[in-house]
Amino acid sequence: MERLLGPRAETETLLALRRGARAWPPLQRLLDDAAPDQLRLTDDEAFDLLGDATDALRAAGVGVHWPRELVKALTATAEIGQRTAPGSTAGGLLDTEAILDFRWQISLGGEPLTEAEMDALAESRRPLVRLRDQWVVADPKLVARAKRRRMEPLTPMEALSAALTGEAERSEMGVPPAGGWGRDGDRVPCTAVGALGDLVARIRDPESRTLVPHPVALKATLREYQKRGLAWLAEMCALGLGGCLADDMGLGKTITLLALHLHRQSDPTTAGPTLVVCPASLLGNWQREAARFAPLTPVRRYHGGDRHLKDLAGDEIVLVTYGVLRRDREVLAETAWSLVAADEAQHVKNPYAVTARELRALPARARVALTGTPVENNLSELWALLDWTTPGLLGTLTAFRDRHARAIEAGEDPEAAKRLSRLVRPFLLRRKKSDPGVAPELPPKTETDHIVPLTAEHGAVWYSSCSPH
Repeated sequence: MERLLGPRAETETLLALRRGARAWPPLQRLLDDAAPDQLRLTDDEAFDLLGDATDALRAAGVGVHWPRELVKALTATAEIGQRTAPGSTAGGLLDTEAILDFRWQISLGGEPLTEAEMDALAESRRPLVRLRDQWVVADPKLVARAKRRRMEPLTPMEALSAALTGEAERSEMGVPPAGGWGRDGDRVPCTAVGALGDLVARIRDPESRTLVPHPVALKATLREYQKRGLAWLAEMCALGLGGCLADDMGLGKTITLLALHLHRQSDPTTAGPTLVVCPASLLGNWQREAARFAPLTPVRRYHGGDRHLKDLAGDEIVLVTYGVLRRDREVLAETAWSLVAADEAQHVKNPYAVTARELRALPARARVALTGTPVENNLSELWALLDWTTPGLLGTLTAFRDRHARAIEAGEDPEAAKRLSRLVRPFLLRRKKSDPGVAPELPPKTETDHIVPLTAEHGAVWYSSCSPH
């Protein structure tokens, strides 16, 4: 040793071993040997050496080197897939009675393990496991996931929500396997496979889908952005997902909805009457627009003292105000609506309001919200809109506020806004006049401030609301 490492090699080695033994006691056995040459480790000691002990020894000046292939990463990803047979349609996938598998897929160096290899990992009782002709480190939590890799199945909307965000929380996973997943609220990366994966890829980009044929009965030429909006609405409604068209005022939400109604009449599976709920001030506008752009479509104004739904045509558009909806919801609910559209949908942003409850009670194969202001005051308004168009996507209001809204509004989690954006983007189409290629020929929106003095009564109310209590 002296010839190879110098005259102080043995002394320095012993000093290093003493420092190491103080940092990690199993090394003391080497010092106790008359001729220390090797140290046999128990399974627990080997795993400890792969973890915290390495850092402790490094701090004591003793480096730990492992064969490169030994520490090749084993990783676990939660996968969500479909139990039904291959070739099933997306509509069947999103059926309320559908069941989707939720399981762990374990990979070695990025390559998924086979079922047999995961079985071998699950049966391992040592921290070092032989897989694919190499030794790898098996974390106890990862072994627990291999043992119980099938978790509680998810409902379609739970699965879709997790797949879109790319993360699932422990609360979404049912009973944890042995070893657990860590603290409550821990996020686990997950990915969609099979039909669900195809669906997620399909709905993620609303601007890239194939345009639908121009409805023959539509007496208008749609702008390019309106064609894309029609294609998006047509697909989301066909999937039973619905959506919120949140274009700026003046970009043609009304004509796009009329085109959607006519498009749905061309398919026997989606044909049927459409109910448009709007403020009373817009009833005349809807009638005029329908007469101009869809003159062959019967339009009924369900309003006034003689309102009725007798002899309702299969392709008819029925216009109703939010006030009449509150009074006549039971009558309106007797019709199997192909499509229900809520115009100026900010009227239902309060999920506790009577209007919102009555709108939710209307049966419909598809739901569309039309509003230029999907969020004005807080994110609960967004929940109210999308929970009507796509029930279950955002969970309960309490869960939505805990998981997304509170962190975003308080600025606690920089990633929270990104997660929510990934989740809601497929269901919310927002275009502004100022967006490139939308409507350059239209004049910009004009905003004018009008100063209005308060009356004595208004001033007293304002002062009272601002005074500390």
